[in-house]
Amino acid sequence: MFLVHLTDPHLVAPPRRLFGLDPFEGLDAALAHLCRHYADADLLLVTGDLTDLGEKAAYAALRRRLEALPMPVVLLLGNHDDRAAFRAVFEGAPVDEAGFVQQAVDHANGVSLVALDTHVPGAAHGELCAARLAWLDRALAARAARDVVIAMHHPPVGCGIPGMDAIGLADAERFWAVVRRHGNVRHVFTGHIHRTFFGRREAVSISALPGTSHQVHLQFATADVVLGSLEPGSYAVARLAPGQIDLHHVAFQDQSPRFVFDDASNAAAEPAALPPVPPPYDRLI
Repeated sequence: MFLVHLTDPHLVAPPRRLFGLDPFEGLDAALAHLCRHYADADLLLVTGDLTDLGEKAAYAALRRRLEALPMPVVLLLGNHDDRAAFRAVFEGAPVDEAGFVQQAVDHANGVSLVALDTHVPGAAHGELCAARLAWLDRALAARAARDVVIAMHHPPVGCGIPGMDAIGLADAERFWAVVRRHGNVRHVFTGHIHRTFFGRREAVSISALPGTSHQVHLQFATADVVLGSLEPGSYAVARLAPGQIDLHHVAFQDQSPRFVFDDASNAAAEPAALPPVPPPYDRLI
């Protein structure tokens, strides 16, 4: 399974801006970049906070963009989303029997993606209630012979930033109890943290990445305030197979020059003097 992961676009209805930015600019840049370089991906995974205020107009603008993509898309909800508004715009989005935005995608190579809904209306933290955990239990049991990767907005482990850990996944041990019971989960893709983050819980690895708009500043000192930043966004590309996870973060906003590792490039006195990448390799950048 070849998966592209991006997160936390925090879209707002135009002409509103967010922290001085137009969130659509970051998302559009990410989508253009991934379509140029990774259009052969099996799917695009977007791990929540699709919008900042849950506005239907923002969801509608997102839907128009996603409909033009060459790959299918799996959308999750975050704490900034609105489940009713999302379902009104994305009326065909898969949901479970209780109406939660959850689904499982099985790839022919033996890997499955299980996407969870951790949204709690009116709250910043995440939750997997008894109904959602029961659905997860059934989904993992049905895939006992497959490697499973899970996607969820709220990370099921702390990241060390006190203000973010305070609004993480509540009662995360209940989630881990279900995962532990089945033993087929290999990785968890999350959003919410707005930073590159890698963690591990027993045999399960966890990753998060910057959003396509604003970020969270890295500080471990205080829970009184969460500091934001305008650091560049990124997305991830992952190649998944039974027993294998290869994960790369892509700095889609980086405009620095590319070059061939050769003597001419090595002799450049400054970046502006680097010789251009010759054809046919220039098509790769």
